[in-house]
Amino acid sequence: MGARDDGDELALWDALQAGALLSTGRFTHAGRCASLQWTYKHRASNSTVAISSTHSVDGARQQTTAPADFEVTAPVSLSSYCHRGCCRAVIRKPSDDTGAFLEIYRQGRPPLTTSLKKVCGELPKGGSCLSGASFSANCDKFAFSADVKPDDRQSFWNDTPAHGNDAGSQPSRGTQYDYKQDWGEGLGLLRTIVVLVDIVDDRLLATVLDKAFNEKFSWGQVVFHPRQPYLLAVGYPQTGRRLGLLHFNTRRSSMFVASLERRDECATCITPADHSATLPRFNHDGSVLVYVTTDDVGFHISCSRLRSLSWADGPVPQSTRTIVDVVRANNTFPGLWPRGFPTRCWLADTSNIVVASQCQIRFALLVIDTRNGSVQELDIPGPFSSADVLDVHGFDILVKLETVGRPPEAFIGRMDPSNVQKVLWTAVSSPPLPFPSPVNHLSIPHCVIDVDGLFDAILVGTIKEDTRLIAFPHGGPHSAFTTTFATSVAFLALQGFALLEINYRGSTGYGQDMLESLPGRCGTQDVEDCMKAVDAVLSRFPSLSKDNVAVMGGSHGGFLTLWLIAKYPDRFRSAVARNPVANVAHMMSTTDIADWCAIECGLAFSPTGVPSAAHYEAMYKCSPISMIERVNTPLLLMLGANDKRVPMSQAVDYYHLLQARGVETRCIIYPGNGHSLTDRVDTESDHWINVLHWLRKL
Repeated sequence: MGARDDGDELALWDALQAGALLSTGRFTHAGRCASLQWTYKHRASNSTVAISSTHSVDGARQQTTAPADFEVTAPVSLSSYCHRGCCRAVIRKPSDDTGAFLEIYRQGRPPLTTSLKKVCGELPKGGSCLSGASFSANCDKFAFSADVKPDDRQSFWNDTPAHGNDAGSQPSRGTQYDYKQDWGEGLGLLRTIVVLVDIVDDRLLATVLDKAFNEKFSWGQVVFHPRQPYLLAVGYPQTGRRLGLLHFNTRRSSMFVASLERRDECATCITPADHSATLPRFNHDGSVLVYVTTDDVGFHISCSRLRSLSWADGPVPQSTRTIVDVVRANNTFPGLWPRGFPTRCWLADTSNIVVASQCQIRFALLVIDTRNGSVQELDIPGPFSSADVLDVHGFDILVKLETVGRPPEAFIGRMDPSNVQKVLWTAVSSPPLPFPSPVNHLSIPHCVIDVDGLFDAILVGTIKEDTRLIAFPHGGPHSAFTTTFATSVAFLALQGFALLEINYRGSTGYGQDMLESLPGRCGTQDVEDCMKAVDAVLSRFPSLSKDNVAVMGGSHGGFLTLWLIAKYPDRFRSAVARNPVANVAHMMSTTDIADWCAIECGLAFSPTGVPSAAHYEAMYKCSPISMIERVNTPLLLMLGANDKRVPMSQAVDYYHLLQARGVETRCIIYPGNGHSLTDRVDTESDHWINVLHWLRKL
């Protein structure tokens, strides 16, 4: 598909938003069915709509049936199944002030409901490190993590009596505006607790396990032992200054286990030797627990280590060992960079687990033997190149497959028990809401560019004579572009642009050494890598317009955008920076990740220390604002008013300085939006249409 007229971009964007994208899925009915969840954006109602579909799986004939119907599901805060799939827990929060409700659905029995308003506060976002829910093995208990119930802070003029008769529960008057620490960007939680729900006859009894899982930690990732009366949770220390958790796998954390028979006893730490311990997954009989850990490296992301605990009859494990260690070099297997572990990741042999992990530009399916640490990659059907594991049942795996130019699709892989590398693949179904015209047969070409043998870039789009190139470095800086589908990239590619997604040195998925090469060289090594990538692709594709190159990026990608137009003022026709880091020294006092500012500039960080003048000078020199006098490229700044990660004040300062120098600059600020600029459907839509208009007009 080539470029479209200016009047078509709204229809194109709405068509891309209207297609349902696969989000999650699991096997149900003892593996005879696959239940899938899809989402699509509805701009008119400014909402994300969830759809569920259930498909019968015919293993003998290697096919699945199309569902008889699709269900538009009401928004839920949490949805969790038991291991056997016979029970489901749902937590909903109505729009009024009635608080959240827990609903338990059991096969062949009436549903049970209870109010959570007096028990807990908000639920963490699904998939975050503080979220988590689990049924006990016999489904007589359900546990989940949630924010602590808000305290009853009052003004001096509020005469409303406190609830209850306990004098100690009386609120402190005059404290309603006291500062409360939270967990930063995208979470906003004060202190997460563990809620245990006993399912007794036809009643739900919800209590907070505040003795076992105490207030010294925020808790998440709860899981019951499959055979014994123990509950495990991951704890994040509450002491000192709380730094943001989102997009970090290196924050200190530990796994704790509590006895359900002695609920007043403090939980026992079972990973005291690990800096971090997350993603706990028991095998089927509970004899082995695998989990993921990282070293105390200071960076926000690091190569992971897979470890295991041998579990006997009590909460103290017998032995701990490393299954897959950190990989330093960028070789055939660059180490473990998990996309996420499904709740059920163990095969029926209780020896192998299946996970998806970044391997350079793609997410690969890996089978890891927990006995000897061997790692085998599974072949996936073309034309897909990236995968995610949604669920495992027996020797069947439910996966999501996608590529840059093709949205995710669901497949079932049936593995040979005698050779788990042999997999028969079956497509589950087409999306319940296919992409409408004009993108109903979406296919966008891409290729991988090797840049001097140092790093990779992905070129997306159809290359024709005088095609305009957009240099697109990722954020982080320790993240990466992969061959996964992104609506925004598809939108710009279908408008006739070629996007160069640059995995500069310091990106994830290429071994720990490459990642560690960047801190202390931000603003130099990564900037030079971006220009090497631009020059390499212009040399390889002469039909690309050399005089009409744009640059675009968000967060650290915005940092690189501002550096590129400062260091190479004659190379770029226009630029777009979304929530960029413009002034690291300024940002340090306002961000939720002050340690990032120091460490990425090659400095030490101390939560109790005051940065010296030399430290502030080093951070300023690392910042693109230090060379703002060289900038003459027209710049569009797009900022979230509620951004806690890269607060907008330093970018607004950058805007005023460019305006004063007569550089064409536009600044758009989105109320109610944070760092990603995706908090609202209307914001996401407006900001990408504005990106297109800015790039087109120059």
